[in-house]
Amino acid sequence: MNESSILTTLGVCSGYGTATVVRDISVNILTNEIVGVIGRNGVGKSTFVKTIIGLIRASSGKIILFGNEITNLQPELIARKGVGYVPQGRGIFPGMTVNEHLLLGGYLQRDSKKRSKFNKLIFDLFPILHERRSQMAGSLSGGQQEMLAIGRALAGGPEIMILDEPSEGVQPNIVGQIGEAILNFRKQFNLSIILIDQNASLISNTVDRAYAVEKGSVVAMLDSDAVRNEEKLSQVLSI
Repeated sequence: MNESSILTTLGVCSGYGTATVVRDISVNILTNEIVGVIGRNGVGKSTFVKTIIGLIRASSGKIILFGNEITNLQPELIARKGVGYVPQGRGIFPGMTVNEHLLLGGYLQRDSKKRSKFNKLIFDLFPILHERRSQMAGSLSGGQQEMLAIGRALAGGPEIMILDEPSEGVQPNIVGQIGEAILNFRKQFNLSIILIDQNASLISNTVDRAYAVEKGSVVAMLDSDAVRNEEKLSQVLSI
């Protein structure tokens, strides 16, 4: 494992019951790197990241975080070790306010000064959340809810973030804002990021490189030149 590696998976397999969905996936995420995991719907991308964070058990293989194995640990323990997660569909609670979501996300951050600092950075990244901090999350637009889901994950002070389909159900102009925010919070929070998405523009403008997944396996690794080529990306994503 590279000295600057944050997260490494080695031959990870997982699935549901007797059905194997993720097949022998090995990836390596470096410090302060944004890495895409791309492919069509239903190829196992979300199952793979849910395996990383402990929501789905790995049937074989290893998951290593900061040099220590975390395979099949409880999700809360993995979160406490510095892994933030923004689920597909956002997981927003409609009857809770914006501030309450950030408080919920910040429960992992015991240092009150750091918690205040993170909240300020989140509001700087997403000014609309500050404007609507007392508003119920259910009344926000899809794009604003995505910003809130990202903010909630950032509030815990993670060292690596996993974002699952942040462009889903979001207007194109807001997708661009989310892409800019991803680049900004990578810089401000010094984060490594795994980005799962099917939006070729978001991937091309955001990630440093990408793993292409098909039928539960990594079939290609796209370097920085390849991910800047939207035509090639569209072929991989079948857009």
